Amino acid sequence: MLCNVERARETMERAGVEAIVATTYENVSYLSGFDNPLPFYAGTRAAAVLPRRPDRSPSLVVSAVYIGYLADRPTWMPSIRWFGSLGVRRNAEAVLGPPESLTEQSLSAARARSDADLATALRSALSEAGLVGSRVGIDDIRVGAAQPSGTAHWVDAAGLFLEIRAVKTAEEVERIARATAINDDAIRAAASAARAGGRWASVTRAWRTAWAQGDGTAGFWGSGAGRYAAQLFDPYADYELQAGDTIRFEGGGWYRGYWADGGRAAVIGHPTERQRRLAEAQRAGAEEVERRLGPGALPADVINCVHARIIEAGMAEFPVANVWGHGIGLTANELPSVRAAATTPLELGNVLCFETPYFELGWGAMQMEDTYVISDNGCARLTTADRELIVVEEVET
Repeated sequence: MLCNVERARETMERAGVEAIVATTYENVSYLSGFDNPLPFYAGTRAAAVLPRRPDRSPSLVVSAVYIGYLADRPTWMPSIRWFGSLGVRRNAEAVLGPPESLTEQSLSAARARSDADLATALRSALSEAGLVGSRVGIDDIRVGAAQPSGTAHWVDAAGLFLEIRAVKTAEEVERIARATAINDDAIRAAASAARAGGRWASVTRAWRTAWAQGDGTAGFWGSGAGRYAAQLFDPYADYELQAGDTIRFEGGGWYRGYWADGGRAAVIGHPTERQRRLAEAQRAGAEEVERRLGPGALPADVINCVHARIIEAGMAEFPVANVWGHGIGLTANELPSVRAAATTPLELGNVLCFETPYFELGWGAMQMEDTYVISDNGCARLTTADRELIVVEEVET
């Protein structure tokens, strides 16, 4: 299960709400396991209701269009409220097998539990759980304000959802690990496509293709080479790679709704002394990260120790502002925040990316970024790539 129900109910208790209602893709997916993004792209939306009390039934509220999808990939929630209508005919001569036979059963059951629209269906779900008029947290307060009067006393719970999701379940970690492995393979594919005389757009396409081959979806690509490396530039820039270019690889995408974010450094041809020194300093910093992360670790302490190790390894000019970490999960940047100003200690089950990018206009950029899960023994690294500087062979066209 994606949802940490016990943590969610404890958080609701502290916040003084009787239930939480999800209306965004990330939070509906988290609460219910319904991870199809199409309702949110198409505008029909969906919702999920998780009551604080275990004797009240959780509910998924979704368009009838998704009856077949949920018949094949059911939610753990015991109650589904449908809305809208779906014209589906039955071929009288056909013998149905899965998933169509399951869909037919769901269609029959849905007729008794269908409402005209999302707002009406959400009120029905709250009514079934005895929550109409109760104090209810919702992730988008604008959606609550648009509900019929008296439905609930709505409370802005966007922050509660982030707090709950900060500690991952085993299934969440498994999906993040899979996404991370795909991203690692994609960065390797991108490095293999780089060569002196080649075009940067070909490197970008190799990365995106590898994501598709891994059954994931490519997301952001913040990488670049040479004079296109020191900040975020057009990922399909018509730049001809040169011998001596540094390459900053950073990108991410998602697998079944869960994100990956990672980065590595490369150089085309024989590395200079400074390129090797920076790569070694970033590697030393990453090793220090692994030593410092663990339950109870304070973000500022981790950052200061990692920055000190980078300087000790030979990069006195490395800015402390470029040493940070961030949580990852259903979004690419969530809790926990590992910044100098953050004061919340790390918790068992946090999953985070830690990165040390270096940017220098007129020289280039290099990156080191790994993903970790906080464990009893400190942390476990989910990133599969090694930390060595990638050296791309010079091949002139």
